[in-house]
Amino acid sequence: MKSLKKDLRENVAFMVRSDLIYRFLIHKNNLNRLHQIVKIYKWGERTERIIEMNLSDFTGNIILRKTQFDIGEMNRLADIMLNYPEKDTKFYREQMGYKNRQLRTLQGYMDKLRGKGRNSIFT
Repeated sequence: MKSLKKDLRENVAFMVRSDLIYRFLIHKNNLNRLHQIVKIYKWGERTERIIEMNLSDFTGNIILRKTQFDIGEMNRLADIMLNYPEKDTKFYREQMGYKNRQLRTLQGYMDKLRGKGRNSIFT
């Protein structure tokens, strides 16, 4: 049985989309604004009432899982960068096993490791 991390690494399109969504959510105050604007409801299981739910119950889990995944990936990248400090981005991308489509993700990790913001590439 494959691990979740391996499944995620193999699904490049999913990784690129999730990274884009994550970057949007962590940018400035977007997550708080989303929580204020979007309302979700569910039909009560035992009653015939509609119940408002907290969107943060869902987004918190997404942010947590993505953050944990990113920390693991940044640790891998940090090890590579430590052993090969003068290499270019292409070298690091290939060492990480990333496709061209994942370049922005890699650049975000590199910026974070260098003390810049995760979204500094876009500002």
